[in-house]
Order: sequence, then structure tokens, then C-alpha cells
Amino acid sequence: MKIENKNIKQLKTTLWKLMAKRKMHNDPYCQLCMKPANAPHHIILKSRGSQYYFSYENLLSVCNGCHLKIHQMKFDNDILLEQINNIKGEDFWDRMRELRPIKKLTRQWLLEMINLYKE
Repeated sequence: MKIENKNIKQLKTTLWKLMAKRKMHNDPYCQLCMKPANAPHHIILKSRGSQYYFSYENLLSVCNGCHLKIHQMKFDNDILLEQINNIKGEDFWDRMRELRPIKKLTRQWLLEMINLYKE
């Protein structure tokens, strides 16, 4: 199916897959333990808003073990926060706070972002 014929839900899925693929290509090893990475993880929960879901900077490449530990809250929070600060920079949290909510994911915005990640 041509990208122009996809509905909003399909465009969101396409964008996420492109972002995930780019993240795994750019950071193929777990950014927490350096084992081969299996998935991108949203640092700030995607349920907190689409501005975080579609923020490439909000992603960490993680292995299955670290991903499971994060979701089961088996990481010491202070250590995890320190690691995130080391990886992303101490101003990461300020940069994330500056993101503006995406009021409505428009077809045009999604297509522009998809084109950006296709390159």
C-alpha cells in the first residue's frame, strides 16, 4: 500500500517502525549494559503524550534483560537516572520538558516525519 493511502493509525505505526529501526541501527548495543540491543525503550512513558512517543531523543536501545528490568522496576532508580544522565546528558530532562504536546497528529505531520526518517 502506498504511504499516501494509509490511514492515521497506519501512518503512526509506520513512523514508529522507522524510528525504532533508526535507533537500533544507530545504537545496536544496549545503552545500559552493552549487550546486543533488541528493542528501543521510551525513557518517558509514551502514555504521557505523543510528544514523548514520537521523540527520537526519548529512546534508549536496550537488550531484553534490561528492558524487562526497567518494566518490572528492578533497576535501582538512582542508578538508572544516573545512567540516563550519562547517556543523554544532564539537560535531557529539561529538553524533554520543553517538548510541546502534539495536539492532533495530522496526516501532514506524520507524512513529514516519515519522510524525515526514511532518509
